[in-house]
Amino acid sequence: MIYDINISELQAGFLQEEKSYFCATTDIICEKIQCYDFVRINSQDKENPKMMARTCDATQFNCADDLINHRIFYDKIRSEEVKETIANEIYKLFASNEKVFGIWLYKMYGEDKPIEEIALYVVTKHLYRSFMAFRYLPLKKKLFKYKIEEDIEKLFLEETDKVKKSLSVLKGEIDYEEYLKSIAEAYKTNPPENPELLSLLDLGFTYPSYTSSIINDIRMEIIEETENRIKEIIMAYESKSYIKIREIGYDIHNHPEMIETMNYWQKNKKSRTF
Repeated sequence: MIYDINISELQAGFLQEEKSYFCATTDIICEKIQCYDFVRINSQDKENPKMMARTCDATQFNCADDLINHRIFYDKIRSEEVKETIANEIYKLFASNEKVFGIWLYKMYGEDKPIEEIALYVVTKHLYRSFMAFRYLPLKKKLFKYKIEEDIEKLFLEETDKVKKSLSVLKGEIDYEEYLKSIAEAYKTNPPENPELLSLLDLGFTYPSYTSSIINDIRMEIIEETENRIKEIIMAYESKSYIKIREIGYDIHNHPEMIETMNYWQKNKKSRTF
């Protein structure tokens, strides 16, 4: 789900600058917010949100000290100076309110980015979940060989197909909305256990704008490297080298984030000389 919340401009600034992964608000809508929901922050124009974030936790507090001493506040703010500033705001909120909500979240979009970045986020997070499925592919050992059960094999092939479609969307080879519809259709017969996937789908349909023009040279290089590794996964499956699938899944599970952030740190790491 996607919710709208309002916080002080000071707190919003800390989120924008990623000095804090926390905000405090009295918005009653926070009673409905769950982990993996998304929030629009201080956004009057919903079609062009000012800032959006993924929620990790939303907790109600009835005492300022309880909130300030809670991990949701203490662990998610980077500097003591920022903590002190937000703590002062929390005391002011409790001066005129009986309850205040503390929210742990991560900014995934700001108005300094093109709106297409939201769709990019949706696709890369689906990629990440697929890669984690490869990384933790359930296997059974029989007569000194690893095998996969028929139902697991079916899910593996579905994830492989989803990965191919995700990479094609990023490159502009298939339509983004049709891609979302295909995922939604698959979820009708096989609902995902992870609630994040349904929230991502909702986010995708809400902000369907996407153009491959945001795929610059750095992103394309990571995408092409990912495509090559997926070919290796398919070859490993065909040769029944199932452990290899897990290994490659581990190798590439950070690729979606690198596509999103344009930080090809794995390449930089490999190029270092000692």
